[in-house]
Amino acid sequence: MKGSPTSVFINDVRAAWDFQQSKCVTPTRMRVCRSLIETRRWIAFTIVDNFISQSVIWV
Repeated sequence: MKGSPTSVFINDVRAAWDFQQSKCVTPTRMRVCRSLIETRRWIAFTIVDNFISQSVIWV
């Protein structure tokens, strides 16, 4: 097992943020970025949901 649920959670958030930021580097992709606002919410929900599930396992 690698890391605590908290560190895994933080790494997941960082990876999701970096992934989405990398899509926004060019002006032609700004339109895509707007649609990513909803995706960001979905990713955040998914990560939190996974985090809660992991916490239950770890406790």
